[in-house]
Amino acid sequence: KTFFSNIEGRYNIQNVTATGASHMWMFEGNMEMWPFQGGQMILRRGGSEVCLERWRWYMDQLPLEKKDQTSLKMMVDKEREGSELPQHNTTKCNLIVMKQSPDLIEFPIPKTVRVLGKHHRLNGPTGHKYAPLVHIRNTYGKINTLSEDNYRHFIQDILGLQDGEDKFGITA
Repeated sequence: KTFFSNIEGRYNIQNVTATGASHMWMFEGNMEMWPFQGGQMILRRGGSEVCLERWRWYMDQLPLEKKDQTSLKMMVDKEREGSELPQHNTTKCNLIVMKQSPDLIEFPIPKTVRVLGKHHRLNGPTGHKYAPLVHIRNTYGKINTLSEDNYRHFIQDILGLQDGEDKFGITA
């Protein structure tokens, strides 16, 4: 089963009917104050525009805010409260939260990136079984402490490449 057919079946994405609502699927967040992971999402062509436009509208209201999750949380909170919606668009936005699960997504911490990257550089492939989605986040700027060489080896390990191998033109 492919990643997309697995996730579509798990979250009933193909069977969302024309309810008059817009839909967006997002993974749960990594911190209580950020309940949604805005980095990866599933959208339906012809069925997610209202959610995206509304999220953008809230981002535009907070031009100095660095995190898109602030706008996303505000949008969802206002929707749940039944507050007046922006742009006179009364279409409901359903945000479906997908559970983080190791068979779908992983969020390696800097130490993991460092250890696996170093192993790949010194010994070749690690044998680590990566999730289909690997999201390297920069919470509190800690990921910036890793070297470019460490990142390169970590990414090569994810892609199953030997050191120096570049089938995809990544270093070009």
